[in-house]
Amino acid sequence: MFRIKSVVKIVFTLAVTALMIYALSTLDTESLIYSLKRVSLQTVLIMVGMQIFSQFLVTWQWYKISEFAGVPLSFLDMLVVNSQGTIIDSITPGVKVGGEVTRALQIKNKSGCSGEQAAAVVAVQKLFSLGVFFLPLLIIVFAAPNRIMNALKKSGKRNQEPGRIKRFVLAFLEQVISLRKNKRFFTAQLLLSAAIWLIYPLKLYILAAHTVEGVGVLFVIVTTYAAYLVAMFTIFPGGLGGFEGTMTGMLLTAGFSQNDAFVVAVLFRFFSFWLVMLFSIAFLFVYKISAKKINPNS
Repeated sequence: MFRIKSVVKIVFTLAVTALMIYALSTLDTESLIYSLKRVSLQTVLIMVGMQIFSQFLVTWQWYKISEFAGVPLSFLDMLVVNSQGTIIDSITPGVKVGGEVTRALQIKNKSGCSGEQAAAVVAVQKLFSLGVFFLPLLIIVFAAPNRIMNALKKSGKRNQEPGRIKRFVLAFLEQVISLRKNKRFFTAQLLLSAAIWLIYPLKLYILAAHTVEGVGVLFVIVTTYAAYLVAMFTIFPGGLGGFEGTMTGMLLTAGFSQNDAFVVAVLFRFFSFWLVMLFSIAFLFVYKISAKKINPNS
């Protein structure tokens, strides 16, 4: 089954890559430059500001969830953790798995908590992030955590130390039970996740509105999330190619010229992906230099 999925991913990636190469070969360089120049400096600054704001919100969510779980980390520590995870996300294929593993390991190392607790913090953040789109997922998880926990505790032999997976599930369920009791915190994190996800189509709308008048809001939302969905199934780092190809193709159906669609897709990707990676690298570089000046022996 695993091999079949891998083959499908490879074939899908090759197909998307071939389409991207063909599309690039048909672009007119002069028209492409003209489309790029139409994007004002004000728009660029707005895009940068919105991305910085969204990254702040994401880090704040990680920080608050970690604090709620009793894992002691400062906002600066969590910013370091999230920056490291972002870099790994940028160089690992498709679905963001490597970045989450990195975040869990760094949370464990910086806070001194157990690996299972750190993994549970990551799982809760993913639950809120994905729960915005998959409300049934939230309903299922929050339906009967106490029963699941009791069943897990009763399973296995007496006086036997539970394995890592079981300890992780128990730690995760403990946090879910706490979340059920604190409806205010739960609602705040769900709304925060929704706000973070809404920033992405808003950025695309601002970019697209400078190119084609009367772009529909619903179309922009569908285009944004469709591109992210396709990017999950490619084997290139960060879904490279699949994202840009999908967004360009969908923009063409809305009346964009080929050059305008390509420029909008690439710029959106730059501000939402590559710029985040560059910011993360720069921040970690400055952070490590500052740490060495404060503690030369570290």
